[in-house]
Parts: sequence; C-alpha cells; structure tokens
Amino acid sequence: MNFSLWDFIYPVQIVALKRKLSITEKYSQTKLVELQNEQLQKLINYVYLHVSYYKKLFDINKINPEKIRTIKDLSYIPVLTKQNLRENFAALTCDKENFKKNRPSVYHTSGSTGMPVKLYHDKYTNISKFVFFWRMWEWAGYRACKATALIGASFANDKQLFFYNKSNRILYISIFKINCENSLKILDALIKYKCEILRGYPSSIYNFLRFIIDSPQKDLLNIKMVISQAENLFDFQRQFIEDNLKARVFNCYSQWEHVCLAMECERGSLHHQMENGVLEILDNKNNVLDNGKLGEIIATGFYNRTMPLIRYKTGDLAVKKGIDCRCGRQHDIIERLDGRVEEVIITPDNRYVSALSNAVKYASGMDYVQILQKKKSFIDVRIVKNKSFKNKNLTDLENELRLKLGYEIKINFLFVPEIKPSSNGKIRFVINLMLKR
Repeated sequence: MNFSLWDFIYPVQIVALKRKLSITEKYSQTKLVELQNEQLQKLINYVYLHVSYYKKLFDINKINPEKIRTIKDLSYIPVLTKQNLRENFAALTCDKENFKKNRPSVYHTSGSTGMPVKLYHDKYTNISKFVFFWRMWEWAGYRACKATALIGASFANDKQLFFYNKSNRILYISIFKINCENSLKILDALIKYKCEILRGYPSSIYNFLRFIIDSPQKDLLNIKMVISQAENLFDFQRQFIEDNLKARVFNCYSQWEHVCLAMECERGSLHHQMENGVLEILDNKNNVLDNGKLGEIIATGFYNRTMPLIRYKTGDLAVKKGIDCRCGRQHDIIERLDGRVEEVIITPDNRYVSALSNAVKYASGMDYVQILQKKKSFIDVRIVKNKSFKNKNLTDLENELRLKLGYEIKINFLFVPEIKPSSNGKIRFVINLMLKR
C-alpha cells in the first residue's frame, strides 16, 4: 500500500477515519466492545435488507436480525467457508442499488490453500484498509517521509528485479528472484535509495539476508525497522533478521479478505484491531474457545458493504489471551499464530500437530526446511543445507521432530538445492496434501 493521500481517491474520508481511530485506540476494553456491538448491529441490519445470501440464511435458521445485539450473539449465525464464498458469489454480493454506490472492484486472494478466492472490495474497504495499515505501521515507527522497500512485488515483465517509485519513496522488489546474484543487486539498491523500512514476506527477507550475510556492503544498510507480513513469522526467522539487520521485526497479520487485522505494538503484543471487526477462535466443531486454547480464526469485517463476510473461516490457527499489555492499549491480543489449518501434520495415531517451526528453531547447518505430507504414515522433509552442515545436524532435527510427532511416523529426509516460492510468492513451511478445504 502506498501512503500518498493526494493520490488516493477519498482523502477526506481517510483523514476523518484516521482521527476517529486515534481516539478509539485509547478506549478501554469495555468501550471497544460497545463500539463493536454498535457496528455489528448496523452490519446485521444491512445484510438482511441488502444481501440475499444472509436474508435466506437467517430465514432458514429462524434468526431474527433484531436479536443479534452483541458479539456474543454471533454464535447463532453459521460460519462462512471459502467454499461457501465460491459457490455463492452472486448471492453474497449486495443489491444493485448499493453495488453501484459502493464502487467495488474484484480481488483475488493469494491462494495459500491452493485455490484463490474471488471477492469484492469497495470504497469503504479501501478507506479502512488504508487507515488501519497506516495506524498499525505507525506503531512500528513508520512515517511517510521514510524510504521503504517492499520484498513482495510481482511485475508484468518477469525479468524485472526491482522498481523505485520516486513519488512515494518505495522500492518494489520482486519476490520471485531472490537468489545469490540478485540479492547483491538488491543490497546495492537498498543502500542507494537509503531505505529505512523493510516490509515483506519473512521467508523472502530471510532468504535475501542469507545470500548477503558475508557481503561487506551489508554494513552500509540503514534499515531501522522490519515489518513482516503475508506469511507466518517463525521465531528462527525473526531472530536471524534482527541479528543481521540490527533492526527490530514487527509482525503484522492480515488477509486479502480484510476481516481480521493485527499488529505488534512497541511492547511486542500482537493486538487485534477491534474497530475493524470481530475476532473469534473456534474449534473444529465451530464452538467458541476460551483464551489460551488453539483454534481457527473466524472473523467478521465491519467495512465491506458490497460483499460482507460474517463469521468467515480464515483457515489460520491462533491462540488469544487477555488484554494485559504494557503499551496501555486494551485491544484483544493474539498470543500466537500457528500457521494455517493446512499447515499441520496428521500422525498415524490421528493427532493433528502444529507449530513444527519449534523443531527447526535451533537447527544448524540448514538454510531452509520444508515438510510435505501425502499420507498419514510418512512425511518428506526437504532440506537446503549450507557449508556448515554436519550429519549431527540431521540427527538433532529428527530428534526434535520426534518429540512432536512421535515414532510411528516415517520421516524421509531429502536434500534439495533450493525451495522455490509457490505461484503466490509464499514459501510454505508445511504442505499437507491430505487436507483439502
């Protein structure tokens, strides 16, 4: 996202929302929930009148819109899956009168689960997206005057490595061309354009740093902060990035559907942006879980009036905790993100195991590890090893994996020269072909 208010089409609305959020950011938890309840009531009334999918859903399930008064009442409404969205695209779109007024555009998700989802964003979505990201990045120290680099771009010309936009001082870097030779060119560009902020996929930033780690030019970098986005940030990646850039990493959680946003504050807590929507954590039977329990993020967005998504299953796993943070903000806190529902391994004794990144957290001699499961009886572990690799490193990795997965599952270790990003630019740590959504 480019922070140039004058290039944006709704500057008045943007400034108004920014001022409002600067006030609500200081709200108590009670006032934030009250605000959510007000927003929810407006949303429910709107979708019942203007979105045929919800009108039919409410009538079939005998849900009276007037009875949905608080966020706790959301449990009466069935969840919305990606498959529901694909199969009911037209019905989930608002009526013609509002459609024209909302000025929507078609978006496609990145397809992390294998199949991208088509949806509408409208002027209200774009305004809120702009302002919420503006606020979140400010927590990390972002200022529009600072030069930024984004590792996460894709260009029509597949030979293009990067592009510098002088007007907004953003260096756009191709996510598909991170190799040894190109990384040195990227390093030169970061120095040339005096980039102070680095944003992008953590796997790509991690790989870029691996390739320049021995370059004396690395010391000329002036990166002040790193914002990790679009992928799960693993502890070993955060540590490696911070150690080599001498800059703090801030984790940002979002998705193309724009139903749930969260950002790390100055004190390291990942705060849900409660003014943007409602966050629920559900088990695999769609029951609401208490704080401290791992489940799937189910989210309701307040701002999309063309295609409202209510109780949308994001496919991301997380744990919520209380609101105690030294920063003083009382927004809900996500204690940890454990990747996607598809990023689990199913053991022969039918356990679903996530957070396997802890198994490679202290792995030495390896630049990257990727786990692939096709059957319950075995997994393939693809490894990109480096010059310091020793056989003991493989034994240590297997021992760590066994602590999580047990001894019934077979582990095949495969050494590969590189692990390339998928078509959406992301490198998935775990790929489970047994799970299809």
